[in-house]
Amino acid sequence: CPECGNIVTSLTDGEVYCCGRQLTALKAVKDSEGTVKAERDGSEVIISGTHPMTREDYVSFVALVSTDTVLVRKLYPEWDLMLHLPRIPQALLYWYSAREGLHWSGI
Repeated sequence: CPECGNIVTSLTDGEVYCCGRQLTALKAVKDSEGTVKAERDGSEVIISGTHPMTREDYVSFVALVSTDTVLVRKLYPEWDLMLHLPRIPQALLYWYSAREGLHWSGI
């Protein structure tokens, strides 16, 4: 939600409302610049990046998504962009910032 920052997920299309207005599904674009990276390290994935984490522009969440699993981690301004998550086989990395929108990349 652009108003409150709420993260809403759904497996099917539907009408989703937050803060009194209807939300539309985000379209993910490939992160070709490598702004947020995921590196395998044994049974973990280490996520880091060069994206700013200021109050005006920050990565709001990262998610690992596979065919049967979704793991979402909410982030906040002025936090470090460094996470250790459990490795999910064949997952894609998604990340969102209010300025740049939703992005994805392989792991």
